[in-house]
Order: sequence, then C-alpha cells, then structure tokens
Amino acid sequence: MRGPGGVTDPSSRRRFEQRHFGGQERGSSSRELELEEKKLALEAEQRRLEIEERREQRSMEAEKRRRELEFKVAQEQTKRDVRLKIEQLKLEHEIRLVELKARQAIPRDSGGVDDHTPSDPSGAGNLALQTKRFREMMRHVLPKMPLKSAELPQFFETVENSTRCIRFLRRYKLSY
Repeated sequence: MRGPGGVTDPSSRRRFEQRHFGGQERGSSSRELELEEKKLALEAEQRRLEIEERREQRSMEAEKRRRELEFKVAQEQTKRDVRLKIEQLKLEHEIRLVELKARQAIPRDSGGVDDHTPSDPSGAGNLALQTKRFREMMRHVLPKMPLKSAELPQFFETVENSTRCIRFLRRYKLSY
C-alpha cells in the first residue's frame, strides 16, 4: 500500500508532508507555542495577583488587629483614669468630712489656760491642721515632683535651696 502521493518510505513521507503541508504545520505549531506562552503568562499573572491579594488581605487584617489593640489600650487607660479620679474624689470628700467634724467639735466656752484645744481650728494645738497648713504652704513653695528620673537631681536641689531660704528667713525673723 502506498501512502498519499504514492510515497511509502517514512522519511520520504515526512519530506512530502513538509513540502505540501509544511507551512501549515509550522504555522500551527508556532501558534500553539504562542497560545501556550500566553496561557502560561496569564497563569503567572493570575498567581501574582492572588499573592498580591493575599498580602493585601494580611496587611488589612494586621491593621485591623492593631486598631483593635489600640482601642482596647485606650479603653483600659480611660477606665484607670476614671478609677483614679473617683478615688481622688472619695479622699477629698473624706477630708472635708473630717474637717467638718473637727470644726463642729470646737467647744463653745474657751475655759482653757492657753485657749488652745486639740480641736482648735487655729492649728496651735492640732497636729493634723498644722501638718495640713504646712503641706499647703509647701505646695506653693516647691515645684511638682518630676516624672522623669533625669529631672530628679534638679528637683532635690530646688527643695534644698527652698529649705535653706526658709531657715534664713526664720533665723532673721523675716517674712516674705
């Protein structure tokens, strides 16, 4: 049996097919290669886009977690501030109550020898009132204690200078 064009030999057959169909086979194989390349390029682009999308999604999730953490920290700080403020108000209220009780406990007749009793509001016989008065005076004289440790030496120098000044004024009985 003879093949197409009467050629029986396989190598001859290839030559025959190349002569007669050569342009089509080459064109179709180059088109197939181009299509295969485009397909691979599209797949690579698709993988790149998927990776990029996953990265973006991870970064968005990380940003969301960061914002949630910041919100929780802010809430906790606010709660602490509120608790401290409430505690401070309670202490101030207790101090006012103690002062009010001390004022009400003043005896009506002053029959004492030196007219100073432990509940005397002048503070001469009342250590608590003297301490409070001293605290108030020191509040106006001394600066607030710094929060940074680097500023502590300067703070203590200021305290020492203030006490020297007070001793000087007391020694020479000067008032300012």
